[in-house]
Amino acid sequence: MADYDIYFYCEECKQTHPLGVKISITDDPPQKISVGAYFAGKQLPPEIANHVDSQILCPKRGNMYTQKDLNQIFLEPIK
Repeated sequence: MADYDIYFYCEECKQTHPLGVKISITDDPPQKISVGAYFAGKQLPPEIANHVDSQILCPKRGNMYTQKDLNQIFLEPIK
């Protein structure tokens, strides 16, 4: 089992930001992968599902927005 940070692509500033949420995965992917690709055909865990369609703060611009595209939310291994 490995731990991952969850990042999102920000439409406001065109960068990725950490969501501040960690998740443990049993069949761990070895590198950064989109949530859409990794969980294709599977149910999203609550750590991720709770943030889809929710307002997310862009730390660079201070604006709130919603990231609905699961291919723009990423799992990145914690080293």
